[in-house]
Amino acid sequence: ISRHKSSLRLSLSYLRYDPTSKESRSRICIQVLTMVLAKRTSTTSSLGSEVPLGNISPTNRNFRHRTPWESNRHFSTFSTSTSSSWSTKILILSIAMSSVLAYFAINGMHDAIKELQIAEDIQKAEFEAANKVLDEARSTRKAAEKRVDKLDREVKVLNHEIRADLEMREAPSKTLYKTQENMGKSKQQHDLVVEWLKQRQEELQKKTGDMQNLVQEMSRRQVISKYGDAPYRVRFSVVLATFSHHPQSFVVEMASLDEMPNSVLTFLDMVRNKLWDNTAFAHEDKAEHVLMAMPMNYHTGSYRRHHFKALESLEVGFSEYSPDFPHEQYTLGFSGKGPEFYINTYNNTISHGPGGQEYHDLPEDADPCFGKVIEGRDVVDKLLAMTKSASRDFKSRFSHIMKVEILSS
Repeated sequence: ISRHKSSLRLSLSYLRYDPTSKESRSRICIQVLTMVLAKRTSTTSSLGSEVPLGNISPTNRNFRHRTPWESNRHFSTFSTSTSSSWSTKILILSIAMSSVLAYFAINGMHDAIKELQIAEDIQKAEFEAANKVLDEARSTRKAAEKRVDKLDREVKVLNHEIRADLEMREAPSKTLYKTQENMGKSKQQHDLVVEWLKQRQEELQKKTGDMQNLVQEMSRRQVISKYGDAPYRVRFSVVLATFSHHPQSFVVEMASLDEMPNSVLTFLDMVRNKLWDNTAFAHEDKAEHVLMAMPMNYHTGSYRRHHFKALESLEVGFSEYSPDFPHEQYTLGFSGKGPEFYINTYNNTISHGPGGQEYHDLPEDADPCFGKVIEGRDVVDKLLAMTKSASRDFKSRFSHIMKVEILSS
């Protein structure tokens, strides 16, 4: 070590200590070694005097010539003491370096643990914030749907009152008025009541339209946050009502969010929750203009409406309809408000458009049309052919909807 001390110190002099760098931890240990080696090494001879290690030579004036027996004895004593001293120093230096390295290793582990804890806290905060936003959106949607239902009931009451009033106007005049004067007064009062009812109905319809616009805007934002940007496409895997088990597929593209946002959101949520997996298309010879999808278990025949209701995907918020997306051939529409839907095998713009179905509450209501088949129309034609040739056998009356999945845009 003494012989190579100068070259080792020269090599270590090129190192620089940077307290802000993690690599400087190993350099500290090297500098500690350099400081220990830099001290002048000395040893104590057997006579008690300190003799520098570099000055021990036959020509030194402090070194007297001894007999061979004396020289061998003193040299062995000197070697033993020198070896013991350096062994102790090297052991102490090794322990010190190990302690330093262990200290910095422990500090590094503590820093890593702190960073992991901070990252975990950030993820928890983001997850809680996202859950809070989702809960607020759900509560807002429920409140909006309740207000829409309330306004619909008020509109129904007003329509009933208007119809009753019109029936009273058509009654014979002799049962309503006794004199011409009373008739004039009653007619004037009647006209005032009718005018007030009309104004009231217009105001309620305006409020209903505002609520529907609010529901559509909320639905548009939820679709974008859940499913990304358009286009939104869904693949149906279907086994025809035959003895074959080979599935065939067709692809449906959803309507624009500017036209049917609430209906698109409702159907995509149904697909994401796998509510239409293992259901069926019904082949009814009396309804060849549509191919109806039934929320029933294909294997057992039991209805699954309670599953839709439990996941809040039973129906759309209102009878949403856009004249820019009518019920043309190969389009999809909800039956009423859902959850049943159908594929238009013909152009059903009139029969399923505004006023086309009797089960709607208002004459301007219509079945929501929310998608269109863009790939695999030959499969839809095969399903229609099965409808025309369906028998009373259960297996021939239903085609198996094995799986419905959302395709990534």
